[in-house]
Amino acid sequence: MLYESGDLGAAAERLAESLQRPGAPAAAKPTLRQAKALLGARAEGNAAFKRGAWAAAVEAYTRALSVDPGHARFNAILYANRASAWGHRDRLQQEP
Repeated sequence: MLYESGDLGAAAERLAESLQRPGAPAAAKPTLRQAKALLGARAEGNAAFKRGAWAAAVEAYTRALSVDPGHARFNAILYANRASAWGHRDRLQQEP
């Protein structure tokens, strides 16, 4: 539920906790990997954005979008962040 709602930090914590218990659900491990990958790529993009490294920010946000293309809530944030980075590069569309 936390993962789907976009609260990936809390989702990652709870999934990690559940994996420590006997009989942990098999789906917890790949979901934890996805949450960590999304959070890591977004953090990398945010750090690049703060430095003004627009190309690196666009790359990190694009990589994050490929982790779970169906995650509408989180991806909406990533698309907005990427668009802002592109805007800072004076581009309104993604290069082919």
